[in-house]
Amino acid sequence: MKNFQVTVSLSLDPENQELLELKNHLEEAIALCDDIKNAKQNESALKWNKGDECQAMWMGDKHYYNAVIEDIYADGTCQVRFNKYTDKQICDLSSLKMKLADEKMSNKVRQRKRHKNKMGFEEYKAKRLYEKKMFDDEINSKVEAERQVWKTFN
Repeated sequence: MKNFQVTVSLSLDPENQELLELKNHLEEAIALCDDIKNAKQNESALKWNKGDECQAMWMGDKHYYNAVIEDIYADGTCQVRFNKYTDKQICDLSSLKMKLADEKMSNKVRQRKRHKNKMGFEEYKAKRLYEKKMFDDEINSKVEAERQVWKTFN
């Protein structure tokens, strides 16, 4: 947007030295941004090899799943095979993530463990016991209500 404004201002006053310098600085900044972007893309393409384990986004639900790189193409894309499925997909090398170390532990379990460590074991145990009792009481009240319905039915 700034580059466009400078270009418009230069069309009105083509001899303005400040605007000419500003235009040069903007063009240099844009070129540097492009260089950085290209360098990052090349860097991500260099660190992956065929057979590497990674996490790739499945286009079906836009979530990341563990996968293995089966082939790498010159255009910065690769073919991955998802570990738990037979699906294969082409995706950008820049979109790949490192494989998580502990894939068996679900997010819910991780959150529960973190929360458990924060609260202290005794508090956690007491809270779980209370929640279990409340759940059992709720089930018992539903069963008792059903029993009463059947008694009135006979």
